[in-house]
Amino acid sequence: MDSEVTPEEVLDACSENNAPGEPMTADEIASELACPRDVVTETLETLATRGDIEGKTVDDRVRVWWRPAELDSPPDRSSAPNPRDDAETNTPDTDFGTLLNQLSTPFYTLDTEWRFTYLNEAASERLVAGEDVVGRRLWETCEWASDQRFRDELRAAMGTAEPTVFEFYHPEPVGAWCAVHLYPTATGLAVYVYDIEKWKRRERELKQYEAIVEAMSDGVYVVDESGRFAMVNEAYAELTGYTKSDLLGRPASALVDDETAARADELNRELTAKTREAASLEAVLRTATDERIVAEATFSIANAEDGSSRRIGVVRDVTERYEREQRLEETVTRLESFASMLAHELRNPVTIGQIYSQQLPDDADSAAVGHVSDAFDRIEDMIDIMLALARGRETVSKCSTIPLAEVATAAWDDIETGDAALEVATDREIRAEETYLRHLFGSLFQNSVEHGSTSSRPQSDDSVEHGRSRDGDAISRDDENSNREFSNQSTSNRNATRSDDSVAHGGEPVTVTVGDLPTGFYVADDGDGIPSDDLDIVFEPGYTTAAGRGGTGLGLAFVEELSEVYGWDVTLTESESGGARFEFTAVD
Repeated sequence: MDSEVTPEEVLDACSENNAPGEPMTADEIASELACPRDVVTETLETLATRGDIEGKTVDDRVRVWWRPAELDSPPDRSSAPNPRDDAETNTPDTDFGTLLNQLSTPFYTLDTEWRFTYLNEAASERLVAGEDVVGRRLWETCEWASDQRFRDELRAAMGTAEPTVFEFYHPEPVGAWCAVHLYPTATGLAVYVYDIEKWKRRERELKQYEAIVEAMSDGVYVVDESGRFAMVNEAYAELTGYTKSDLLGRPASALVDDETAARADELNRELTAKTREAASLEAVLRTATDERIVAEATFSIANAEDGSSRRIGVVRDVTERYEREQRLEETVTRLESFASMLAHELRNPVTIGQIYSQQLPDDADSAAVGHVSDAFDRIEDMIDIMLALARGRETVSKCSTIPLAEVATAAWDDIETGDAALEVATDREIRAEETYLRHLFGSLFQNSVEHGSTSSRPQSDDSVEHGRSRDGDAISRDDENSNREFSNQSTSNRNATRSDDSVAHGGEPVTVTVGDLPTGFYVADDGDGIPSDDLDIVFEPGYTTAAGRGGTGLGLAFVEELSEVYGWDVTLTESESGGARFEFTAVD
């Protein structure tokens, strides 16, 4: 509510809803301008002194004001008649009765015996339904006057001869909350009934909002145009360690460092200029005990009726989240460093192995040479995948427009597929990094070829996976030599397995299809599919059902990681033939 108004605003209020010459009370003008009554009264007196407005006291207490239709010269109020000159009656004189009848709010007078002596038109219509009640007692005439509090307030005013005002829910026919102003006179009582239903409704809403704000677990504050706290809820006080009274009037910048305060001011200017609707800021708050907490504030601008603006903020303590993110960032940094170091250390022996494998004598076992060369290539692929998993977007940031069909066909040629078949039904082009997209297709194709049928999986020959024997006991160091021999034999078995026809399911080769979706593409096969119990974990690093045949459990993890880096959505479902179907949507 405004604490100051200008004379021009008061004059405009007198003319906006009332033609010149129609009287208004100070209460009506204060309501129109949403400001205190005493401020309006003082301004009205100033305007009357200037001759811009006229005023009149009714029944010694009620004062009304009006703008003359013509202001050729300042009005002479010294000769205006006083309706109380006649002490024998409570009825206003004819001219002033006309003015009172123009009031939009009820006004009536009572004598010392509680008989009506005058009602303006608003009172007659709204309080007694137009009935002629002059000369009749209030208590006997109006049912609504039977309210005990109403009676007590009127009798107290009459007995003390002191003006008073009270709020009262006026029953029908008014049916609204009213401010009842009582002005004792020499011959009775003048009563002015002002409808405050709008104010009461707003008061109820404000109380409701206040209750909601106080019930919130997040801190809420309001900062005025001078940058000081105008309101805080209990949660904000507890968050900062101050009491609410300590915070009110304190500069909001006192709780943050200079850089944060400058950033908040910048966002505030953008909000005021309406270049943004809301803003958020994460900052370190200094509490009353000089503790540092990390808080996230979301705020916006609310404009008051006087044209001023307020910054309203909601604050949440995110210290635990911040510390968790810091720990995670440190872990990621260590992992990236470790991955880079490991990749560097592995590439050297892999490169040497590849060079020397190409220099083997011509009479060397060509199959063995091929398996060694394939093993080195596979290790190199695993290094690339590991780096992509560790570094994320930094590794795959370079994109170009790539035809899916060409990359899928090239990826198919990179792996051992046996009698499996590839069907490509897409002419879509997407933006990606070719090397990693090729790895993505390769991982999916390898998954389809190797896991297309449960009948293709060796059973007991590979039971020493992960350093454990068939009966589940850990292999001791004493068994190292025998274990090495067994491992060599197992490796030979795995290499042989990769080139046989075990990719068939039920006697039929697996078929892998790459096709279009409205916003992306899919890779599906007609194999045995992925067990339903495993659907939620297949993308986790380390998940594999082919550890005995060289499976690393990184292929599908890489698929999901690459999808996240590019902003794709990847979903695993069942193909039409019951196999596995990987769908990629939101593809650019």
